Amino acid sequence: MIQVWSGVTRASDTRARVVVTWEPGRGPGGTARSEAARVTLKATTRDGAQLFNGTLDPVQGIGEAIAAADRAEFDAPVGVVQLDMAILGERGQQLDTDTRDFEVPDLKPRRTLLLPPVVLATRSAREFRVATSERDASPDPSREFRRTERLLIRVPALSGAAERPRVTAQLLNRSGHKMWDLVSIPGDAGTDVSQFDLPLAPLAPGEYILQFTATSDAEPVEQRVSFKVTG
Repeated sequence: MIQVWSGVTRASDTRARVVVTWEPGRGPGGTARSEAARVTLKATTRDGAQLFNGTLDPVQGIGEAIAAADRAEFDAPVGVVQLDMAILGERGQQLDTDTRDFEVPDLKPRRTLLLPPVVLATRSAREFRVATSERDASPDPSREFRRTERLLIRVPALSGAAERPRVTAQLLNRSGHKMWDLVSIPGDAGTDVSQFDLPLAPLAPGEYILQFTATSDAEPVEQRVSFKVTG
């Protein structure tokens, strides 16, 4: 009934900053959304320590003013965090539940580490400009986008070396063959985050893959993320 994104966006010296967002799922063919209106989220460690307990609205568009939170944000130690969600309808009735684990990595790695990429779907040139400098924009949980949208992709990368890892991004077709390199763009996303621009208008509807590569003084590290483009 819902699509959920969880990842690490910022951190202190000892604890990660975890973010969770969600949106209603879609039926076959990407037509109707589910009836999910709100989600209550409880985040706990394996030993039962509570990290977050609250209610979330679906993720909002870039720069939209909202009265309620569309993201959970909390500090977490290294290890597994359990995310327990109750999915609520418009009248507050419980429609379903969702439980999943999120592995919080050690943010002082001995080798290069790529964290989950943040995808921001924008619908206009203005939204894209706003997104490039809006560090706390809520990540889009969906991996299905329209050809009219333009994606801003943020890739956090850490390394045990003194120098920041160099991150590159490529667009691949569903068979894993390279189509083109993504353009790196500046913005206020943080010192350990690389930003990339991906306009979807040139792409035919179908499935694609994003491949990210981080290079430092050790072997390159790769990460792939699949997504779908609709008409």
